[in-house]
Amino acid sequence: MGALDVLPISAALSLTFIIGGTNIALYSYFAWFTNIPLRSFFESHNMPTDAKHTRLVVALCCLGAILSGLLVLASYSVLYFAMESNSDTLIYIAIGCSVIEAIYIVVVIILTGFTAKYCWDWWHWLVGSGEDYLARNCKAFAILLIVQLCFLALYYISFRKRREVRRK
Repeated sequence: MGALDVLPISAALSLTFIIGGTNIALYSYFAWFTNIPLRSFFESHNMPTDAKHTRLVVALCCLGAILSGLLVLASYSVLYFAMESNSDTLIYIAIGCSVIEAIYIVVVIILTGFTAKYCWDWWHWLVGSGEDYLARNCKAFAILLIVQLCFLALYYISFRKRREVRRK
């Protein structure tokens, strides 16, 4: 593998690291936000159903953060083993990365579906009750998840197109 072959891979890995790190930070922040301020607000206002939903959102956020970290590690392990050029090991690593990526995509879709709906509903309710801090965070996370779903769709579409071009 030459130096010119490594440059596009390095750029892709840098982008993966930035996106993965951002996802880890955002999922971690919203897991904290949902678990402490939002859940305590719902419990103090006698809203047990919404308090239960916050636990589901926390679990999905933690899972999303863990899978984002695994995706970053898997991407870097592919680069390391590609430079070692042991084709048998690279095949197993590539399969492992594909499995992690598929699980990540499914979790992100589930996370987006549940969490965006809950956050959107919570945002409208919190605006009506005058809780600006909680409402802003719920709105921001709902918008973030919708944007992330759009990026995921664009990635999947472009990945499928690249695969179809390779097959021809």
